[in-house]
Amino acid sequence: MSEMRLVLGTADLLDDALTPRLLDRFVESGGRALDVANVYAAGASQRAVGRWLHRRRPDVRLYAKGCHPPECAPSLVRPEVEKARGSLGVDRLDAFLLHRDDPAVPVDAWGEALHAELERGAVASVGVSNWTEERFEALRELLGERAAARGLKLYTHNHDAAYNFLLDSGPLDALGRPTRSSGIRKLEYFLQIADPRYVHLEMDIYWAHVAQHRFRTYTAPDGSTQTNVFDPGALVAANTKRYPLFHAKDGARTTEPPGTGSGYVMVPLGQGDIDFTMFFANMGAKGFHYPMYEQDNAPGGSADPGRSLRFSEESYAAMDALRA
Repeated sequence: MSEMRLVLGTADLLDDALTPRLLDRFVESGGRALDVANVYAAGASQRAVGRWLHRRRPDVRLYAKGCHPPECAPSLVRPEVEKARGSLGVDRLDAFLLHRDDPAVPVDAWGEALHAELERGAVASVGVSNWTEERFEALRELLGERAAARGLKLYTHNHDAAYNFLLDSGPLDALGRPTRSSGIRKLEYFLQIADPRYVHLEMDIYWAHVAQHRFRTYTAPDGSTQTNVFDPGALVAANTKRYPLFHAKDGARTTEPPGTGSGYVMVPLGQGDIDFTMFFANMGAKGFHYPMYEQDNAPGGSADPGRSLRFSEESYAAMDALRA
């Protein structure tokens, strides 16, 4: 399932005349994902979303959360999934997220319960909300191990924020969180702690280059400002067997200075400024990597309904030329 960058929260929606108007406006403005939860407004907001879905039948993804205390136990995962499916009126949830964690419960128990929902097809994907990083990584590896046992691979897909610098050094803020960085990036840290046997990565090449533009400096533990420009190709070359898949998405440079804005706008493959030839030539493990064309802004809407097909054809030709 592709990551959606804008998700509308529904915690404050009520079963009234305003809710369908608000949801209509969101979809008409290009919104394609909703955050819903069994606990929101004691279930009223989710039921309101369900009635709207039945009336409008929009192309939206549903990120449903369940198992909020006091309904927070592995034995309640299935009832919580069923409650969400019933309220929303759908056969399968795009994603089911554990709303909270109970640290007294072994991660394996949560993993068993989530895996059972994936196995029976009630949910397309699973996740967590408000878990500690340590518990989340343990759950990810557990599910990755289950996938490997069935001949499957578990992938993580990341956008630019994953390549920002990890705040892992003092001084601490009012909540006890580090405010400075040792210079390691979040995804580099993830690669260190995730088991390479079970967790693989799919790099979105466009967003990796956006990160190169955005995240160039960090505040070191001593308070000094350090510069460290991200190199997407070097990260893959150093972890080449961890990156079987790529979103081959091109970008044209903007005039934004480094550290400001995104630095790129999406364009058909081969029409931008990202050097795909150099990127793929230097990563090693020839024949191991598989790029897939993607372009979030390809659809032309009613003004140009064939644009996505035209861009796909142009991008396919450019990708095919990379084999030469």
